[in-house]
Amino acid sequence: MISIRLRDKEFSSFEEFGKVMYLYPEESFKLINSTKFLSLLKKENPKYFEKIMELRKTEDFEGAFIFKVQYIFCPLMELKYYKSKYSDIKELGRRIINGAPKLDVYILDMIRYKLISYYLKLHKYDELEPTFYKNVIHIEDNFVYNENRTYFKLGFILANTNEILFRRRWYKDINSFFKAVLEKTTIKEFSSEFEKSQYLMAWLELLGYDKEITKFQSIVSTLEQWEEKS
Repeated sequence: MISIRLRDKEFSSFEEFGKVMYLYPEESFKLINSTKFLSLLKKENPKYFEKIMELRKTEDFEGAFIFKVQYIFCPLMELKYYKSKYSDIKELGRRIINGAPKLDVYILDMIRYKLISYYLKLHKYDELEPTFYKNVIHIEDNFVYNENRTYFKLGFILANTNEILFRRRWYKDINSFFKAVLEKTTIKEFSSEFEKSQYLMAWLELLGYDKEITKFQSIVSTLEQWEEKS
């Protein structure tokens, strides 16, 4: 029986340790890279040792390194990252939408370093739900072009919903959304908020209103130029 100590806790297997690494990311990173731990790992499980040594060469970001190591120890574990746990992939999507328009910096990192598709592949989504898996890959690949819009668009895709939560109300379609919102605010006031909201833009893009978004942004840009000259 092995013994792995972290803080005041002791684990008798790498699997036990892997299940709680996300709760102590910084300390786990230091422990995993210590000579003592690597010596123990090499002795008890050479395959784990080889995989982690390879990760040390290829993974520069500490958060991604810890994320991938935990799945070496527990490949079928639920989604866990930096002190957060998700019962399934849909819960991650719901948290993105329910938290809008705020952004979770740790979920942003998961997208930036393609950890969500990494997790999906471990759970065979590339074989079981190839279209869904390819959509996530596409979102991650386009993250650099518009991080905030990509973040919210992924939320809708993961949650498998076209409904949007806006000002504490849910809307199923664009008509009911604009009818309800414009009853309480002027077009000019809403246009300013709308143009800045990547959350709303992501929803409309998901519904297939890409051309309309481009036209709207063009109109807003023209109006701003006109106001500057006036």
